[in-house]
Amino acid sequence: MPRLAVNLSMLFQELPWHERFVAAHNAGFDAVEIQFPYTLDRSKLAQSLRDNGLQLILINMPAGDLMSGGAGIACQPDAEDAFIQGMQQARDWAKVLDVPRINILSGRILPGQDRDTLLACLIRRVGMAAACFAAEGIATCLETINPWDMPGFLLSDVSTTLHCLDALPTALNVGWQFDFYHLARIGANIPELLTQQISRIHHIQFADAPGRGQPGTGTSNIGAWIRLLKPLGFQGYVSAEYKPQGLTETTLHWVAEFGGNAAPP
Repeated sequence: MPRLAVNLSMLFQELPWHERFVAAHNAGFDAVEIQFPYTLDRSKLAQSLRDNGLQLILINMPAGDLMSGGAGIACQPDAEDAFIQGMQQARDWAKVLDVPRINILSGRILPGQDRDTLLACLIRRVGMAAACFAAEGIATCLETINPWDMPGFLLSDVSTTLHCLDALPTALNVGWQFDFYHLARIGANIPELLTQQISRIHHIQFADAPGRGQPGTGTSNIGAWIRLLKPLGFQGYVSAEYKPQGLTETTLHWVAEFGGNAAPP
């Protein structure tokens, strides 16, 4: 059975932050993600994780103005200082909170920019960050994000994402953050990609497409995709990162369907 987790930045949003950890524990989970934890009190966050027997398994590196519609920092040549500062901040938070992997969001292409130049910048920056993280035993992820949810995103297709992964040394431990929702939105053949690329998939996320709700609200065959993971030997986490339609607690029917319980086997 897969190891199941929930993203607390998107699920349980009806609750204050400190109550989200309790709710995740009460729902049977022992692993959570937080997209950008940096506005939270780190010592209180660590205590909430301990009190509820939770591991924080994934955070994003700071991404500048990306989430508010800007270009971000990872692929932008003039954002070197911001990238280094974000890299160091993510490393320090991951060390303190014992987070095993950090996701780097590539950023956007601005009008008039050269795509190949940005890709070269991204690959160099990811290599630098991955070396920094790997020195602390932390893995690095790159994520494909569909161009409708995030217009102009540099890694908006499979081939570009794989190009970046191919360009980075294996020793740096950079892998794919494989989001079923984003890949379904771009029409990717998810069973084929799982079969062909499983060795470089570090982490999996899911939401139904096209609306990004809980499983059963769209057309994605998430259960079938998850059932492929055991015979393929996937050892990572599969995490819910959807927009609940209703209170989160009422949307967790998938726990029994996908894994029987939320805890790892």
